[in-house]
Amino acid sequence: ARRIDASPERDAYLFHAACRYIEMQLDTPGMTAERVAHAICCSRTQLYRVFAERELSVAAHVRDLRLSRSRILLRNAAMSVGDVAHYCGYGDLPAFSKAFKQRFGMSPGEWRRTSQVLRV
Repeated sequence: ARRIDASPERDAYLFHAACRYIEMQLDTPGMTAERVAHAICCSRTQLYRVFAERELSVAAHVRDLRLSRSRILLRNAAMSVGDVAHYCGYGDLPAFSKAFKQRFGMSPGEWRRTSQVLRV
C-alpha cells in the first residue's frame, strides 16, 4: 500500500530536491542516502523508492555525477589527479582510480593524456 504522502508530484519534488542536494554536495566524501534523505526531509526508504521508480540508485547516481565531473576537471592539467579525486568527493585516490577505470575503461591519468591529445 502506498503511503498518503506518496504522490507523483511529491515523488518528483523529492527526486529533484535530492538531485540538487547531491550536485551541491558532490565534493563531500561519505555522502550517504541517509544524509541526502535528512537534507530533503524524507525517509531513506522514500528516497530509495523515488530513485528506484526512475530505475536509478542513489549510490550509482552519486558515483555517475562524481565521475562525470572528474572528466571535466581532469582536462585542467594544473590539477593533480589527487586534487580531482578530492573535488569529486573521493576520500582516497585508489577508490577514485578504480571507479574511474571501471566506468571509462582507462585510468584517470590515461584519460587525461588521451583528452589532451584529442584537443590539439
